[in-house]
Amino acid sequence: MKEEIKKLIPKEEQKLTYLLWQDAHANASWFTTSEIEEKIDQEAFICEEIGWIVYESENEIHLCSRRGTWDIKRITNISEYGMYQRIPKTWILKRKVIKISGKV
Repeated sequence: MKEEIKKLIPKEEQKLTYLLWQDAHANASWFTTSEIEEKIDQEAFICEEIGWIVYESENEIHLCSRRGTWDIKRITNISEYGMYQRIPKTWILKRKVIKISGKV
């Protein structure tokens, strides 16, 4: 069975998106039973993120909060991306596309 090749969404089709999502977190220390019970009762860690969706599958979203081009005057498809996040869709609580008005 041939594996699917994942491709970046073309820059002009990437959507600036707000995500509210629950992050996983861990602690490598040892805990007593009562300390673990306290941890189980704690609230989840919720993140807010804004960025361009650069890849999306059935299971995950790949988001970059920064993107740039070295020379805007030259016509080029070469861009750079920063603040990369790979987020499982089951962790996403809210998702909203942000509309940008006017030309940049």
